[in-house]
Amino acid sequence: MATSLFSTSDDFFTHVIAPRPLTLAARDAVLDDFSHRGYIARQEPTGISVISKFMIGNIYTALSEGAADAPGHVQVVMIAHPTQTDDEFDSWVDVVQSWSAALPARTQVAISRKIRQLKHVERGVPLSILHDGLPDQILLSYRRPSDFVAVIEGDSTGRRSIYATKGIG
Repeated sequence: MATSLFSTSDDFFTHVIAPRPLTLAARDAVLDDFSHRGYIARQEPTGISVISKFMIGNIYTALSEGAADAPGHVQVVMIAHPTQTDDEFDSWVDVVQSWSAALPARTQVAISRKIRQLKHVERGVPLSILHDGLPDQILLSYRRPSDFVAVIEGDSTGRRSIYATKGIG
């Protein structure tokens, strides 16, 4: 866990991008949550993408559904978990990328649609939704514009949050 990286909310938000402006009290609360239940994690592409919400009606975008790095699509990524070493995470990334690269086009489309229809993918869902043999600790989510993300696990009543980062790594 990387909780000792940030001593103040200003330090935290120098490297973590909030989706909207936050009051000072809200910034302090996010830092407190991160220091208790958060971690910095690497994100790696799966080789699968989904159609962006804004592009669903575009016929050209729909024709390339599921293809990696297609225009108008959002890359689906795997997010590391601190209980796994980098080597363990990299081995799972290799497994998923090799598997997705070998999928027939129709299967890619079906998986892309399945992921898009899931609720809360933006907050991370277990990788095991793709296959029972994959680890639950690794999250599947949409790509953020950075190599690393800040993940704050939800408490017993809350939801997980995933933030893009800048200047980390």
